[in-house]
Amino acid sequence: MPRLTRSSTCLALCLAFALAGCDRGARADAALEVLGAVPDFSFTDQTGAPVTARHLDGAVTIANFIFTRCPTVCPVTSMKMQRLGERLLADHPQVHLLSFSVDPEHDTPEVLSEFAARYRADPARWRFLTGRPDVVRSAVEEGFKIALDRRGMLQDGTPDIVHGVHFVLIDGAHRIRGYYDSDDSQRLDRLVRDAERLAKDLERP
Repeated sequence: MPRLTRSSTCLALCLAFALAGCDRGARADAALEVLGAVPDFSFTDQTGAPVTARHLDGAVTIANFIFTRCPTVCPVTSMKMQRLGERLLADHPQVHLLSFSVDPEHDTPEVLSEFAARYRADPARWRFLTGRPDVVRSAVEEGFKIALDRRGMLQDGTPDIVHGVHFVLIDGAHRIRGYYDSDDSQRLDRLVRDAERLAKDLERP
């Protein structure tokens, strides 16, 4: 059998979670499965404030993975995250958004602040995170099971970073409850419903 590299292993895990999510998404009344646990982490957001896994306590969190120099998918997924926020944040104060930079060497808090401003991100509800490159890679690949492969630089000087574009739904106990293909509008509608469902669970006494 061919030996899987770390990147190919992450890709395989991402595909497995995505397929499981698609199957569950086809059954509107299905229970939200527990697909893993978010690891402890310590990063810095676009305001320079520290953010740890404790900030997920008692909240419903939607996470995605971007970098500010990305010329293709990241502006699109960030716009989709903005739209998710418009659909959820006003009515559900327990819902928060996290965008992890996969280019932390470049994406300082100052750079992330400028990027966040493009999407009118309220730092109290939508944080853009950066940190040490090795810690970011470990959290993305091993914690969230999202593919990440840095292949060098393109001719225009843009880093060639390949990464997963799924949104990840996390409950208030730091458990991963779903992966949602950002290119599938039906899956994003499902993400909204699932996030609302988890938020209502938190509201119950």
